[in-house]
Amino acid sequence: MSEEKLNRAWHEKNRMPDRPTMKERIKWHLDHVRNCGCRPIPNTVLEEIKKQGIGITKRKQGKKEAKKPAFEPRHKAVLDSLLLNHPDVVGGKMFGYPAYYVNKKLFACVYGDAVGVKMPEELANQLLSRPHITPFQPMGKPKMREWIQINRKRPSDYEKDMEIFEASINFVKKLSK
Repeated sequence: MSEEKLNRAWHEKNRMPDRPTMKERIKWHLDHVRNCGCRPIPNTVLEEIKKQGIGITKRKQGKKEAKKPAFEPRHKAVLDSLLLNHPDVVGGKMFGYPAYYVNKKLFACVYGDAVGVKMPEELANQLLSRPHITPFQPMGKPKMREWIQINRKRPSDYEKDMEIFEASINFVKKLSK
């Protein structure tokens, strides 16, 4: 990763905790790569991120340079096998990306090498404490309060997140009544 210009405002609001745990270090560095990226992730943290199979979403470029990320077809294939067997789920597209709907309401979509998932706001905030989950910010937009992004390096690891997908399906199903 090439070093980029310092995002001073982000650094002022997001200080690394004193004596951070590895989980806190991973979360901070993943947020840092997405929002600043002025320096690379330390090797010890990077090794742990790889070991845990967490995907890394890099900082979006300025509006003129921003490009729509291609989605990862292997993620779509696994999600199709996990989600399309559910009787209430229908596949589709959202802005050209693979998406999943319940009662014609979007609950999940493949975005780049990750998956955006709609949740109740309180649950979304709780899930953000997991190192492989970050706020969903498609195309560099501000974080969406009822959305999370699940970052898995290995597509098969999305199977570990079935409770999250089930919670999303149930939440969105209730919204459409």
